[in-house]
Amino acid sequence: NATGQDAPTPTNVDGIPVRTRVRNNRIKDIISGQADNQYSGGIKFSRNSVTNAMVGHGHIITGNIISDVGEMGIELWGQSGHSSIVSHNLTENSEWGISLNAANRCIISANKTQNHSVIAVELAEGCQHCTITGNVIYQYDSGGSRLSAPGISCSSGDHGKNSITGNVIVGTSGRAIYIDSGENYSIVGNQINHCGIGVYLKFAERVQVRSNYLDVTETGIYLDCDTGGSAVTFSGYAFCGNTFAGTMSYANIALYDGAPTSRECTFENVTIMDNDFSLASADVFVIHTHLISEDKLVNY
Repeated sequence: NATGQDAPTPTNVDGIPVRTRVRNNRIKDIISGQADNQYSGGIKFSRNSVTNAMVGHGHIITGNIISDVGEMGIELWGQSGHSSIVSHNLTENSEWGISLNAANRCIISANKTQNHSVIAVELAEGCQHCTITGNVIYQYDSGGSRLSAPGISCSSGDHGKNSITGNVIVGTSGRAIYIDSGENYSIVGNQINHCGIGVYLKFAERVQVRSNYLDVTETGIYLDCDTGGSAVTFSGYAFCGNTFAGTMSYANIALYDGAPTSRECTFENVTIMDNDFSLASADVFVIHTHLISEDKLVNY
């Protein structure tokens, strides 16, 4: 630098040395295709296919515009993205917008995604301690019709301690936020408009859903324990301080196991309190009575 000394090594939010910056690029019109699980896309970090070594961590991906790239807009795959930041990017018109696979301590923030036919923002294969915050997600196709794909999805792995906060999700006819595994989630302060289901939870435990605005057409919060016949107890849910709006075809809050006559699943330690249902037109609760006993439901 100007003093003749070595410039300090830049670090990310966790103090991890930044291995790679990908900044302010425009990427468009990549031919779709897949070989050996290698999806086409705009920006991708993955393991070395020969040595199985990780391609570093602590990456910063920011300010990029990525459109019409086939499968993946931005992908950090196979533990290649620990302690990375993906922020202020625009992704549109691909199957996935942003996808992290088996990553820890990453931040996905202030991105805009639109028209992603599989998932807009994804944590897959056991991401831990990740934050998805301040993103704007539009799930309409190029003709203005609603897509059925999730806005935010956490699935396929032992996820833990991830936060989904302050996002705006608009348009999906399916699930705005979809969680199908893991524990210790915070889903707080999101605004969900014109979607089918606001927050859909399946096989996830110890989940807080707080202070969200849920203007949906089917169900605000859907807690599903359909295990296909296995006897399982799910525990630790807080649905508090949310605002429900819109004409819902099913319920504001539903606890459901898919097979009520078999009575194979139960819930315990469920708190439902301080929610505002005054703007919604639907049954407030649909709860299969065998799923939970009164002594397990707190502040109902």
